[in-house]
Amino acid sequence: MDPSPAGTLRCTVLAAGFNAHGQLDPSSKPNALHEFRQIEEFDIDPYTPHPIVSLCVWSATIFVTKERYIHRGMSGTNASPVNLKKPPHHLTFFGDVSGLKGCFNGTSTYVLNTPVGAEERHILPADFANGHDRDIQHFAIASNGQVCIVTSLHPKTQGESSHPAARQREEILVFPAVEALFEGFSPLHSFLVETQIKQLIATSTSFAALRSDDRVLTFGDARYPSLLGRTPSADAPASQPTVMPALDGIKIAKIVSGSWFMAAKSAEKDLYIWGHHLPQRFRPDFSGLGKLINAAMSDAGEREDVRLVDVADGADIEDVAVGDEHLVVQTADGELWGFGSNEYGQLGLGKALKSTNGEWVRMNVIKDAEALEEMAAGPLYTLLVVKDPNKPS
Repeated sequence: MDPSPAGTLRCTVLAAGFNAHGQLDPSSKPNALHEFRQIEEFDIDPYTPHPIVSLCVWSATIFVTKERYIHRGMSGTNASPVNLKKPPHHLTFFGDVSGLKGCFNGTSTYVLNTPVGAEERHILPADFANGHDRDIQHFAIASNGQVCIVTSLHPKTQGESSHPAARQREEILVFPAVEALFEGFSPLHSFLVETQIKQLIATSTSFAALRSDDRVLTFGDARYPSLLGRTPSADAPASQPTVMPALDGIKIAKIVSGSWFMAAKSAEKDLYIWGHHLPQRFRPDFSGLGKLINAAMSDAGEREDVRLVDVADGADIEDVAVGDEHLVVQTADGELWGFGSNEYGQLGLGKALKSTNGEWVRMNVIKDAEALEEMAAGPLYTLLVVKDPNKPS
């Protein structure tokens, strides 16, 4: 749909799920929203390449509007939201279970949870550059505390190298914790990559990177190889970013992650899933995710690394969002389907239904299929950004 004449587009945010920290609706008394509810309305730039939901972690969310960044929920040790006027450059936010931890604009990080408020720090010490200028392209935090960043390398002077490849290389760096990154400690692992990374995500113990050639790299803890979607070997250890063999040759358009599983949408609009459904060790697998993930069996009876998932009798998948124990997909004809846990209302299916019981369930949330601008999921909640061009700014 066309934006309003003023060059802005009015959007509303619908939310359902876990709300104990006010990360969805701070004015709401319930700890959970069991049905989708409008929680915000604002203008966006319809031409921005950046997502509207910039952060959705356990206890915090960030929405990017045309004028401001709207923060709801926790900010580290502070309970009050930190809203920022939008600067000329785009900010990328990061956080963990404690909430919003900070943001960066390429080369600097603004730590927001200090006792005195916002504090600017350099995310990489000057002596770490090793003769290059670095721009931070991507940032992800795993639940085990490890941090992965992707930096682009540029010669400090144009005269040092005239070859274009010298200005296009990127490096993947893994640190044991955010504090180690800020204090200038050496990374646990570092890898040069010749192909640009366009997306980086994390699970509890692993990371995945989507390259510009539409191939997926995974790397992380060797104790949970199923989260890597591949079998580590001497030539391709778990810690080394390695192309997933099961998806090699398939053009992947998007990757998303929960704590213990990942999903990928292909350019051909297919949905793939892999992971390790750890919660079933501690309680019954009422969400059905364990069955969904572990059903990836070959004809020979061996477990496959990745499973092709069928939704709504083979419907094409337009978009996908995942939490810790739930998935939401939008099909090509605009329908929304949910799978997994609804214990906190994360699928918006009411209080009575605690799980979809291993089946995909139609979510009748949006009447106009073309109105859905974006969807995202936190660990126990779902966010739907709906555009309304009939409300000009």
